[in-house]
Amino acid sequence: MKARVETWLNNIENGKIRSKTERILDCIIRHGAKGISTDEMRTKLGIAHQTLTGVLSVLNDSGTIQVIGTHQNLGSSNVYSIYEFVSDPHDRLKLQHYREREKVLLWLKKGIVDYEHFCSPLVRNVLYENYNKIKKQPIAEPIQLTLFNE
Repeated sequence: MKARVETWLNNIENGKIRSKTERILDCIIRHGAKGISTDEMRTKLGIAHQTLTGVLSVLNDSGTIQVIGTHQNLGSSNVYSIYEFVSDPHDRLKLQHYREREKVLLWLKKGIVDYEHFCSPLVRNVLYENYNKIKKQPIAEPIQLTLFNE
């Protein structure tokens, strides 16, 4: 487990919640397996939407939380994600690797699609090779990019 995740969890356990990240994580933990939506968290904690989504992204990246569904308020077109705490460190690590994989794939795809015309054939080939390699790789495995003939 990463040191910062350990710190967040220790602070919550000891009642020494110091940061917005810890407040949000504590709120998610307290809601248990049923989870809590972003809309409910924003109302309950009085945190701005941008701040909340930024912290949720960090918590997602660490594998500490996961989306378990969506929620839509009656009469609203807004759809909110519902999050739950991931207590098992092994599951956290798998989620962390999955999130890294998805981000790297998006980054490579953006490079291929948006910037291909700026790249030499060699660089373009490296981008394609890495994209295809990562797509085939088991999801929970850590990402390893291959650069020029390593």
